[in-house]
Amino acid sequence: MVLYFKSYTINKHNIACFKIICDLYHIISRSSTNLKQTNYLPCSTGEPEIIYEDKYDETMVLKAGATIMLPVTVTGFPTPTSKWFHGDMEMFVSDKVTMEVVDNRITLTVKGVSSSNAGTYKIVAENKVGSDSAEFVIKIKGMVTYSGRKQ
Repeated sequence: MVLYFKSYTINKHNIACFKIICDLYHIISRSSTNLKQTNYLPCSTGEPEIIYEDKYDETMVLKAGATIMLPVTVTGFPTPTSKWFHGDMEMFVSDKVTMEVVDNRITLTVKGVSSSNAGTYKIVAENKVGSDSAEFVIKIKGMVTYSGRKQ
């Protein structure tokens, strides 16, 4: 895709600057009084996409007390915002739940799971261009019991 612009500004490095989101855009430089095309740069624009390993397509069966870890990569431009859900309830960071974000990789971790943590986990990524979602099904086997002395 080639775009032609009627207005631009030249910065101090003689590079034309455009404020537009596109699939492909030109960087042009000034040579005397003439402008010439010098380079193309791809621009990653579009709806969010959630990417994860195929093994997460299957129902995951964990023992009570184990840790759920759901790593995904979220792409898109502008940078999407992401939310995790357990069933219909939005999840938030707590003593058992963490949501680690490194670049565009997001990992949901739930520690010390019990039967209440079984079910469908969903991530929704949105930006002004669109949205994407992915679901993961977790089953928990066994019960964690705690014993203690009565005082």
